Amino acid sequence: MKPMISAHRGAADMAPENTIPAIEKALDLGIPMIELDVRSSLDGVLYDLHDPTLNRTTRGRGNIRLKRSSRIEKIKVKDDHFGVDCTIPRIESILKEYGDRSHFYFDVKKGVKLTTLLDMVYKYKLEKRSLFWFKDPAQAALLKKTDPSLALKINVNGPEDLLNKLDQIPADVIEIAPEDYSEILLNICRSRKIRIMVNFLDKEEMFLEKPKKWPVDIVNVHRVLPMIPYLTKIQEKKKKKKDEN
Repeated sequence: MKPMISAHRGAADMAPENTIPAIEKALDLGIPMIELDVRSSLDGVLYDLHDPTLNRTTRGRGNIRLKRSSRIEKIKVKDDHFGVDCTIPRIESILKEYGDRSHFYFDVKKGVKLTTLLDMVYKYKLEKRSLFWFKDPAQAALLKKTDPSLALKINVNGPEDLLNKLDQIPADVIEIAPEDYSEILLNICRSRKIRIMVNFLDKEEMFLEKPKKWPVDIVNVHRVLPMIPYLTKIQEKKKKKKDEN
């Protein structure tokens, strides 16, 4: 079984990161999972924005947590290369529009009210299509306490680190760097029914050189353009199989 591809911040090398055009381009290529960076406005509206401040990727300034949604939605995303005109998307708008086409990998940032995000996930029936990660271990624990059925990801750097962290919190997915992959790690995860995500951010060619070397569940990529030949082959095989049936 081929791994699921996850587009980090959408197709960030084809459109401005964390925008609707970046999401649409990734999905149009057949990428089944989109990573969303979840941040909250001052009035509790959730947006897809990586940085805590608006400075790097938008025409705005300052911390998004200190801005009301009415102001945020007037701010344009910077676009020096792609020729698109867009604003910072609401998380709910993304889930409503693309929930039937995509799985979502939520990178939940500091200050986000977990119940607000989960209410959206339940509203659009995305429980089985969602994966959550928190930098704050307390928030990760809160997720599993709130709903143990939801998939939680943790980051590990080897078998010993994995076992130590599993003693603290039950995880459904682990994320590793390519250099930390091993048969020992694979066997531990398979025995415990834990999925493996490998982080190939800006190392996409390392995966593409020999995809069969990586019998994992999810491949996390930042650049989608190098992935197009691989994705095209997958789509062609799916079409052929469908036509034969």
